[in-house]
Amino acid sequence: MLAKLRVKNPTLKIDFDGGYELVFPLYQEDKVKARNLFNAMKLNKKELEIKIDYFKKARSIKQNALMWDLLDEFAKFLNAGRTGGITPETLYARALKKYGVAEFAFIKEAALEDFKEAFKDVLVIDKEIIKGEPYFHCKCYLGSSTYNTVQMKNLIDGILDEMAMAGCETPEKIDLEREWKSHIEKLP
Repeated sequence: MLAKLRVKNPTLKIDFDGGYELVFPLYQEDKVKARNLFNAMKLNKKELEIKIDYFKKARSIKQNALMWDLLDEFAKFLNAGRTGGITPETLYARALKKYGVAEFAFIKEAALEDFKEAFKDVLVIDKEIIKGEPYFHCKCYLGSSTYNTVQMKNLIDGILDEMAMAGCETPEKIDLEREWKSHIEKLP
């Protein structure tokens, strides 16, 4: 990818010959990236392929802190005060698999181990031989650091559901839920 730019309020210009021009005003912080992209295009004289999607705000530090507070509370509850047992990290991995974001990929066997390092977890679904070479169908779970606010909200809601189903009702959890509900009311 050459650049990722955030734009607003596009205008469509149509000339007398029926040509179209789509103009996107940029946010201040993307002006340098846009200038560099423009210069690279002029220098290389190559066409661009542009993919457009709606802007999604990245998950906040508060959301991340809330998620880990919930996981800590849940682990304490499940361990009933004993040392060892279930860790917040184990609960995080479970929550990612149940409520998190995943992508599907078709991977050569030789690249599977390297591929596993790029994701939080990779689940091999099926193996297939194509032209004598083994390939894997995989479900690849993304870590929450890549989530937008809505994806993170869904993950936290799943964790809260798991806590409720287990009967984890602590005063700390109630305070965290109250904070979470006030936070999600502000989401777009």
